[in-house]
Amino acid sequence: LALDVPGDFATIQEAIDVACPADTIRVAAGNHSGPGNRMLDPGGVDLVILGTGGPAGTIIDCEGSGPAFLFQSGETAATVLDGFTIHNASSGAGQGAITVVGAAPLIRNCAITGSHSPSGAALHVDGGAPIVESSTISANFASERGGGLYVTGGATLDFSGSIVSGNCAGMGGTQVWTDATVSFTCSAVDSTGVVGPVRYLADDEIDDPEVRAP
Repeated sequence: LALDVPGDFATIQEAIDVACPADTIRVAAGNHSGPGNRMLDPGGVDLVILGTGGPAGTIIDCEGSGPAFLFQSGETAATVLDGFTIHNASSGAGQGAITVVGAAPLIRNCAITGSHSPSGAALHVDGGAPIVESSTISANFASERGGGLYVTGGATLDFSGSIVSGNCAGMGGTQVWTDATVSFTCSAVDSTGVVGPVRYLADDEIDDPEVRAP
């Protein structure tokens, strides 16, 4: 079943709240902001959330008020987030613009920019096995670690076809920071000349200006 925003529902969360497993929420091109269009939580229901205008046209503006998406109820790779720009998220400790806690969503064809938090300003992962494909993470700021990505809690992040660049962090891991028993695996080419496949393990800090995963 396809649920259209704003055609059928005024906000994305309204559509999520009535959706059944395997439904597709189609979000029209435009700027989506305000309550109901941030801090979006599927609540463990595996859905496809599709920006029909792609990242160039379908924008979630968090307006500096919290993260955009929370995947924290065991969502699997059947939960797909596809075709959004996420901008201006402002998250607290343990959160990023996209927050994954013990879940494994597929994040595809997205751009995350202009967001900030203490750690993992764009993507904060604590446990689980999320997948990121064909996405760009840039110009985000963490006051502590992981300007782009912060991965902890024994998580595994599968990161491909994507770029992490131009992010900043106050205490290390400008682009990526991993903690505890974590692996971050990709095929990478960065300005130090490292060519993938590369595996970044526990306590790695990636401060290179760009990590590109073709």
